[in-house]
Amino acid sequence: MPDFFQRLPFGSQGFKGYTSDPENSSPDYLSSPSQNCLVNDNGIAESRTGYMEEFSIGVDGQAATAFYHKTYDVAFFALGSKLYYRDFTNAATYDTGITLTTGTTTRFAEFFGDIYLSNTTDGIYRIMVTRTNGAVSVGGDVTLDVDGAARLSVFGDTTGNIRINGVSEAFSSVTVSTGVLDTTSTAVYPDNAVAIFIDGPYGSLEKPSKLLFWKSRLHIMGFPSASNADQPNNTVMAGQFVIGQTGASGIENIIDFTYGTGGATKIVVAGGGAVKNILGVKDFIYFFTEDQVHATASSDITTSGSAIGLTIPDLKDELHGCLNEDSACVMGDNALTYITNDRRIMRIPVATDSGAAVSPPEEDFDVDIRDHLKKMDKDQTGAFCFHYRGGRQTIYQLKIVGQWYWFIFDNNIIRTQGSNFVRGAWQPPQQIAPVRSLFERNGVLYGTDISDDKVYSFFTSFTDNLSPIYSIIATGEFNVGDALIEKAQLQGSINQPSQINIRCYVTNETSGRRSGSAKVISGTEYTYSEDNSVGAVPVGDAGVEAETTLVSKWRREFGVFPSEASRVQLVLENEQDGGYMSLSSFALTGKQYSSTFKPSL
Repeated sequence: MPDFFQRLPFGSQGFKGYTSDPENSSPDYLSSPSQNCLVNDNGIAESRTGYMEEFSIGVDGQAATAFYHKTYDVAFFALGSKLYYRDFTNAATYDTGITLTTGTTTRFAEFFGDIYLSNTTDGIYRIMVTRTNGAVSVGGDVTLDVDGAARLSVFGDTTGNIRINGVSEAFSSVTVSTGVLDTTSTAVYPDNAVAIFIDGPYGSLEKPSKLLFWKSRLHIMGFPSASNADQPNNTVMAGQFVIGQTGASGIENIIDFTYGTGGATKIVVAGGGAVKNILGVKDFIYFFTEDQVHATASSDITTSGSAIGLTIPDLKDELHGCLNEDSACVMGDNALTYITNDRRIMRIPVATDSGAAVSPPEEDFDVDIRDHLKKMDKDQTGAFCFHYRGGRQTIYQLKIVGQWYWFIFDNNIIRTQGSNFVRGAWQPPQQIAPVRSLFERNGVLYGTDISDDKVYSFFTSFTDNLSPIYSIIATGEFNVGDALIEKAQLQGSINQPSQINIRCYVTNETSGRRSGSAKVISGTEYTYSEDNSVGAVPVGDAGVEAETTLVSKWRREFGVFPSEASRVQLVLENEQDGGYMSLSSFALTGKQYSSTFKPSL
């Protein structure tokens, strides 16, 4: 009778991805019931890192939608009836003075340095964002960066109120060449203070649920129609073309929706119910209805003559549409992705140079998590997908049987598929704090609480805001035929607060699925001096400073009971304050038999 031996060093054999169906998985998969663990880019399965509260916006009990403006290093937050921005250069939060309608969802977009926001109740606002160019004294004029002064001028905003660090200052003229506003300032402001000017709401425009700037044209969708209230809205309105301009000249046309002028038009997306999302991908714009996906190339849009602006979408996915305005995004590795109304996640590969779809939607993209997706709640208010560029991961937030989860498709993982290497795989589900929205700053992921005004940084701590993270690392199930399992051997790393409980689950036809008692690995039993520890594991760089933890290697061998097996699975659990664990390799030894372990007749 031959020896039975299976070993999995994750890094050497490659990680294929998470599957929720261990019966059909091979041993080099992580599988159900894995959660709150990640396979890193070295192929090691480890506890996921957590999040920490960075600051509160200032409107307790209201959840915010957020937008990060990289040019000026500020983040805007719409929550309750308020719109605030956070200036990261001085870690201060300021009121913009805009009043919104509580209970609406406000979304953002940026064009030429200006921020545009809209919701279906209040409509569209434009916020000109710039900084002061030199310190401002009481009673003196305000000098802005020339770019900001130019954007004020081209929109005709030569008088009004500039808001600096939350304080409104009146001005009566703008000198573009110097950036000087004719102002009698009421306070002292430092050099590089954020200054904003607010246009809107634009009463003559529709009130859309989403805005998209693509090919220097503003597209708006999801607006209510008083004259057609009972019909799903399958129309996207597009503004004038703003192309070939020098500096700030002509950008005011971006909000000109005069039909038939300068490219302004109405785009009708036929079939599949109401338009739920729009997405610009290089030279293509994609339109998502409830049940279908359409697209148009920029080269197919009429740019002159009486039909200027004419845009005819072509069908790309006739079977699946998009869930809502937040559930489609461009993901890594030249693809776009979307959450559907029929409990699916789809991916469409696109051409590197053009953004054109290069193959049909991938029906097998979500196969490893499909057992979870089929349990999605009917109400997915708050669901979204977001591509975290710094982490090379696409995050999907979904509600499964009343609980929010993150499902992460990770482009850091390189796996084998036959003789080829393929980038990307699903990580196990993450039972992490649900958020209202995500944004990224300097490679760090931030999120706004789903029910409060708190802002968190993610993957920057070894706890979930000081609460323990319950992690499970579960291998795929070994199909061992009919065998007597003798020993299980495992090794990995651990930090001092952690306690790992290891079980070996054995399935046979006599007693079903069972395990012996848990084998405990306690971090308190290891030494963590600089001389003999593995080293410091760093986490993130948000907040004041990054967190680190010292880890040591652990190794454990134990006899398996019961030993009669047809299938075997190893499961590691950890729930301790600041606990960190990893599993780098494991092995099973035993004897295989030709007879089966069945009850005698």
